[in-house]
Amino acid sequence: MPNTKLTNPELSDAVKGMTFEEVLEHIHPLLHRHSRPYVPGFDYDDVYNELRLIAWRVWLSYERSKGSFIN
Repeated sequence: MPNTKLTNPELSDAVKGMTFEEVLEHIHPLLHRHSRPYVPGFDYDDVYNELRLIAWRVWLSYERSKGSFIN
């Protein structure tokens, strides 16, 4: 886990200069919290990995001028 907790605005400002792994360190608690199985047949790992894929796609296309990285 990261040594410092960034607020959402701070993360939004810093995200373009971070590796995806660094971003994941900061958003892991959020992904973990939302990884409960919502779909029958999917376990925690399935949902967590789907959320990681979504985060990766957002990170690749993120533009600060369009808003916050995490809302």
